[in-house]
Amino acid sequence: MYLNSQGKIDATILFSEFPKPKSKILWTAMISGLSQNDCSKEALQLYREMRSDNALPDQATFASVLRACAVISSLKNETYTDKESPLTISMAVGSSGPLQQNPVNISGNHK
Repeated sequence: MYLNSQGKIDATILFSEFPKPKSKILWTAMISGLSQNDCSKEALQLYREMRSDNALPDQATFASVLRACAVISSLKNETYTDKESPLTISMAVGSSGPLQQNPVNISGNHK
């Protein structure tokens, strides 16, 4: 709700006050809010923190992270350099057979 009204600082403070472990719903809400409010770099950083906290992302998390990557890659006048190694996520892709894990680079360094 805070991020919908452009209250990034308030949302960040509120988020930090929640005890660990934070639920994936809380992580996803924050990542989604950041990616929807022109804070793509922060959204990717928060995703890194989510994974460091051993929280498991879901489809909504991936959609928000991929949106952040798309925004970053579409910026023509700004370069985004990730000092850490690129993020890699594994998405389960199902067909008629068993699920397969396919790594996807989400560093935002696409050309």
